[in-house]
Amino acid sequence: MKCPPIVGQPITGGLFMSKYSRDLKIIIANEFLSGESSEILSKKYAISARQIRYWSQVVAIHGGNVFQPTPHLRHAEARLQALKLMWTNN
Repeated sequence: MKCPPIVGQPITGGLFMSKYSRDLKIIIANEFLSGESSEILSKKYAISARQIRYWSQVVAIHGGNVFQPTPHLRHAEARLQALKLMWTNN
């Protein structure tokens, strides 16, 4: 029997897979920030109240630009370009 990967563990290519979508996290966080109880939201979405409060704090601090995937590829490409520049210019 082949088991699914554990949430938060690296999958193929070294990427991490989130258990919940970015949109769902923001929707739930905004519901909490609008005054809904974390306990009620916990039962509604089957997600721990603590997790909901955490997402809400992140959204409150960073706004709508949260839970974005890290652009690993751009960082790697930038490093490679810097190394090539160093090799050509000593």
